[in-house]
Amino acid sequence: ATLDPRPLGTASLGQAHAATMRDGRAVVVKVLHSGIERSVDSDLLALRAVLLGTRAIRRSKVEMDGIFAEVRERLTEELDYLHEARNLVEFSQRFAGDDRIRVPGVIPEACSERVLTMDRLHGVGIAEFARTGTREAQERAGLTLGELHHLQAFRFRALHADPHPGNYLFEPDGRVNLLDFGCVKRFDEHWIAAYARTALAAQRGDRAETVRNAGLAGVWHGGSPEAEDLLWEFCETLSRPFRQERYRVGGSGDDVLDRLNSVTLRLMRHPDAIRAHRDLIYLHRSLGGIFVMIRDLRVEADWWGLVRPHLQHAVDFAEGRAPA
Repeated sequence: ATLDPRPLGTASLGQAHAATMRDGRAVVVKVLHSGIERSVDSDLLALRAVLLGTRAIRRSKVEMDGIFAEVRERLTEELDYLHEARNLVEFSQRFAGDDRIRVPGVIPEACSERVLTMDRLHGVGIAEFARTGTREAQERAGLTLGELHHLQAFRFRALHADPHPGNYLFEPDGRVNLLDFGCVKRFDEHWIAAYARTALAAQRGDRAETVRNAGLAGVWHGGSPEAEDLLWEFCETLSRPFRQERYRVGGSGDDVLDRLNSVTLRLMRHPDAIRAHRDLIYLHRSLGGIFVMIRDLRVEADWWGLVRPHLQHAVDFAEGRAPA
């Protein structure tokens, strides 16, 4: 349930990139190195053995097996460039007409399972954009990032799930170019609705409903009053930016990540009561990565007004009251 924005193993995937021209079109060619599949699988097995044998990680084998199955599935998908090409086509269509976000187009005839050829997008990384972008552009980009995560997770139920800042390029006007669609997490409509109900209840301060829906989302399994207090503290802390009329992410009073890290360490002491559902892994990693980038831009907004419609849509869709 942590909000660690670092990528899950993408640096070890043995990818090579090259920018070139094709029929007057600026493209990027991504090539998968030979034998990398065996390396990734052996690394995952080694990591699983280390974590299961570490006394500091007091988690059940069932929970750890679920987490590793999730990580393995996502990494396996990243090794198939035809899969990534399909993701690029899907998200290009989803964001068609949205001038805030750009996704690379694919050159199908120049793609295979090990080679991906796509349009080259331009822009600067978050660090340079935070230094050189105009205040107006930074605010536009920050609002786009904040809505982007919730739009994908709660409406598309398909989330660009690699939060590495190198996968985001920013144009001078604040437009966000989204790269690398090898890791896309898809959500069951009923699970994401249970998560959305949990978030909605936490924002309005309803502890009983928060805990009940956390149970429906497979996170809360019943336990001591101390464990329930910790679960509520986590949810209450995560909802803090959404309970204020306006909240400046990255401002002097923004201590959300520090507080979450603190409560997460204490949550680990209750492995039977509170478990990291496998669907949380990439959902929260993406949210953490987005939050860190907005923090770099120091954007103030009514975040609840921005994301609440997406949470409510997930609930309405699961209950048959909204179209896909």
